[in-house]
This record gives sequence, C-alpha cells and structure tokens, in this order.
Amino acid sequence: MNEIQGIARLKIYDGKLEEFKRLQSQCMQVVRTKDTGTLQYELYFNEDQTECLVLERYRRTISTAASQ
Repeated sequence: MNEIQGIARLKIYDGKLEEFKRLQSQCMQVVRTKDTGTLQYELYFNEDQTECLVLERYRRTISTAASQ
C-alpha cells in the first residue's frame, strides 16, 4: 500500500467553534501550499457543529514506512 489514511472525530467545545474553524482554515492553507504528500484533507461537521470528522490521506514515503 502506498498511502496512509487517518480518520479523526473531534469534539468542539461550547464557544470554540469560530476558533476551531479559524485554526482549521490555517491547517488547510498549509496542506494546500506546502505539504505535497497530502492526497486528501477534508472536514465534515455534524448538524449542530459540535463534532468534526477529519479524513486524511497521505503518500507513503520512506520516512513514514520506516516508522512502522
């Protein structure tokens, strides 16, 4: 397999949604502009935006293969 996949389910605390979205926007900018090994980085919020599902896929490199 030439990819590594990660799935995270994150709880967003009361009053922290805007801060969470701001920080995630910064992360997305880094992924899009500097991380050439990222194949997928997507966020999905539940209906009341108290949880976020993050889907990530990365190219498997020599350094990530050696760490397993």
